[in-house]
Amino acid sequence: FRREWPSVYIAVWNAGPIDPALARAYRTSVNLVMVEAYGPWGLHQFERFAVRLIELRLFGIVHKSIFGIGINDESSAQTLRKEGRWADDPGDLEAQIRWIAKNARDMAGIGFFANSASDHMLRVADELSRRYFLESQ
Repeated sequence: FRREWPSVYIAVWNAGPIDPALARAYRTSVNLVMVEAYGPWGLHQFERFAVRLIELRLFGIVHKSIFGIGINDESSAQTLRKEGRWADDPGDLEAQIRWIAKNARDMAGIGFFANSASDHMLRVADELSRRYFLESQ
């Protein structure tokens, strides 16, 4: 696809470990790698960030990658039981953004998966992104 359409911007969502074959494709053919790093999967949030960050650096794609932080504070009770809570209050969200800003400055930025986020949490995400990534430069 990249050879046929060299000017198309390609962004991919990566929801698990990055293996060498994926990393090769990402390095040569993709403009942006959005790394899912949220959810109730047993590890502490910062451990998930750290493991993915090591992979991204190891494979030489950290500069074209962002972490996707999940916000689901307006999910139904049933969905929350199934998916767990993500960054659903300002304190949790700030802790995650602060960790990324401190430890992953070589990343391309930050992103959010917020299909069930409140307007309040979206405003908080905007403000924290500005504070930690724009004003601190």
